[in-house]
Amino acid sequence: MQADPLGRDSRIIGEVVEDEHHFVQMETLFGGSRVVDWLSGEQLPRIC
Repeated sequence: MQADPLGRDSRIIGEVVEDEHHFVQMETLFGGSRVVDWLSGEQLPRIC
């Protein structure tokens, strides 16, 4: 992606690994982990 001029500023921000419980988790800056809650309200991305 970074080889393309339009993606030169792209960065890796995470990784996907299989979870036996099918939860989405994130690792905190302190090394802990927490479950990511579902979005509230409309399940649409913000376009601004």
